[in-house]
Amino acid sequence: MNTKGLGAVQFHDVSGRAILELRGRDSFDLLQRISTNDLAGLNVGHARPTILVTEKGRIVDVINVLKLSETRILLAAEGPARPSLHAWLEKFIFADDAAVGEQQLQWRHLFFWLPFPDDPARNTPNQSKLKLLVSNMLRPLFSDSCYVFDPFAGSGAGVHCLFPSRDAAAMASLLYSNGFQEKPPIEYDCWRIAAGIPAFGTELTLEYHPRELSLDHLVSDTKGCYPGQEVLARLDTYHKVSRRLVRVYLHGCPGTLTPPLRLYADNREAGTLTSVSGFNDGIDRRQGLAIVKQGFLQVGMDLRIQPYGTVRIDRSALVTPKEERPRK
Repeated sequence: MNTKGLGAVQFHDVSGRAILELRGRDSFDLLQRISTNDLAGLNVGHARPTILVTEKGRIVDVINVLKLSETRILLAAEGPARPSLHAWLEKFIFADDAAVGEQQLQWRHLFFWLPFPDDPARNTPNQSKLKLLVSNMLRPLFSDSCYVFDPFAGSGAGVHCLFPSRDAAAMASLLYSNGFQEKPPIEYDCWRIAAGIPAFGTELTLEYHPRELSLDHLVSDTKGCYPGQEVLARLDTYHKVSRRLVRVYLHGCPGTLTPPLRLYADNREAGTLTSVSGFNDGIDRRQGLAIVKQGFLQVGMDLRIQPYGTVRIDRSALVTPKEERPRK
């Protein structure tokens, strides 16, 4: 497979994330009425991300909805396999022809990305070519059961691949023989932070709602009601989003930090450091993600992590939606 011009394609096995299946005639309608994104028009064989939120609009999980048929849907979550996610879905099933089943052992889940060659805070045009490269290589060999789709952060932010567990050995052989590089969790996390992508357990938590994480592109303004819809609509209509996800650089901090850590400016609480990269970017500074209050969202502002050091909101640090939806 020719990867010339793209650089080394890297991947990480994320099969520990939850994979559930919805079966039944009402499965698709069920997801449409309990999640934030508009799933109408999703074709068989394609995927679309959406968010499960509480009645207060807080994030339960982000799920990738993969339509296998009109009555079978795979749900590939950002969070790990856990009984609470299964139970959360089941509580909305009443007289529906829909049933939730575990598929964790039946499927493998890989995530592919390209390293940033110079400025780690900037997506490159090559990122958009990655999906085509992975699809062209894998689908001819695993055509009946291999699914390649964009992540919730939008095209250009890596590529997901789901395939049956029975094909794991063949898949590994194919990837290694074509020069793909498997990376450990710490290196995937460094890329994720550089790309400004929130993760389950750090930013995708019950502490935050989608608009604070600039996930507006996954929140429909036009479809019918769902849990948390009124809260998210009010936040948007009345401009009540009081904090935002930003990229930051760490200065003078020890090698080991364990977020979440409070951030301060002039002894006032300014936000929370939520993620920290395990590596620096080559100039003796590490990157992180933080949720910062609107009054402190100024490029170049230093915020203290007492007593560890400072973080600086760097140029181009504001994490904005990867896709813009037209406003009505």
